[in-house]
Amino acid sequence: MNEWKRLGFGCMRLPVVDGKNDQIDLDQFLQMADVFLEQGYRYFDTAYPYHGQTSEKAVGKVLVGRHDRSSFLLADKMPLRFVQKSEDYQRIWDEQLSRTQAGFFDYYLLHAMNGQRYEDTNRLGGFAFVKGLKDKGLIHHLGMSFHDSAAVLDKILSEHPELEFVQIQLNYLDWDDPKVQSRLCYETVLRHGRKVWVMEPLKGGLLANLPPEAHAMLGGGEDARWGLRFVAQLEGVEMILSGMHSMRQVEENVETFNHLEPLDAEEMERIARVREYLRKTVKIGCTSCRYCVAGCPRGIEIPKFFELYNQQALFPAMHARFQQSYDMQAHKPSECIRCHKCAKACPQHLSIPELFDEVRAAFSDQR
Repeated sequence: MNEWKRLGFGCMRLPVVDGKNDQIDLDQFLQMADVFLEQGYRYFDTAYPYHGQTSEKAVGKVLVGRHDRSSFLLADKMPLRFVQKSEDYQRIWDEQLSRTQAGFFDYYLLHAMNGQRYEDTNRLGGFAFVKGLKDKGLIHHLGMSFHDSAAVLDKILSEHPELEFVQIQLNYLDWDDPKVQSRLCYETVLRHGRKVWVMEPLKGGLLANLPPEAHAMLGGGEDARWGLRFVAQLEGVEMILSGMHSMRQVEENVETFNHLEPLDAEEMERIARVREYLRKTVKIGCTSCRYCVAGCPRGIEIPKFFELYNQQALFPAMHARFQQSYDMQAHKPSECIRCHKCAKACPQHLSIPELFDEVRAAFSDQR
């Protein structure tokens, strides 16, 4: 890939209608995708569960239905948490081809791999299934997205040389985080000679909208630009995904990648200061991926409450505004039955029911 074309369009946070996650605003998405392509960028990333299983269909309509198939690169993923038996692989694959009408996928990933899913994928024949698809030319490049320790990653890459690339969560806030292990996972991928794909370079948008104190530490400029430059300068990083939900984000990201500049020593020191500030201030490391929401029996919009809690910590003077937003939510943390389905689905390994206790303590929310 060209050095300055490493920006990928993530289709997990597309614009929606009336705040409804499963109702993508196709007109806005269409305009954003066209501008992205016009600027010479080609890589689009979707997945089976995104936007309540509507992202793949939207990609099919906006890209496959309107552009020559050779004009863009499409990545999709096998959702391992939806696979219960071997037959599910073929069923899900057929659904993905039907939804996207893509015919094939340029890049295909085993989605949200971790230690337990690795055991399940081996047992159910998942690696053999996707390798068979690649042998038939239906997958051009095979990889995985990964959420676990560097030790687990080392084991998987040692045992499966067919994986060409690994998509990891990588940003300056998670760089030395003991749970996410961004740096350790990054170094593990390089040690195995595989290519690095970056997801969450802005930590779910947190690093794109810093509080005034942190913004001042950077000394000006767009907050998002600092985060993107941090990951773009790392050796071995081939693709950087940004989940874009507005035309402004598309334009700002394209501008950043059209004029990429490495960070110098002083700028790296500024980022280190921001990192320490955020680690002391941000309460919950949620990236708003929404994997937790799909399985919640109470329909609680979990990321929304974590966002409000974090914002409350960063901007305490605005408590009344955050409380009002809290009160407007249909289902609140007080309704949690502690089934822990959310925690099992969380790529950040958050103990969500227990964290709800902290959230409730910060806001007025009584049973």
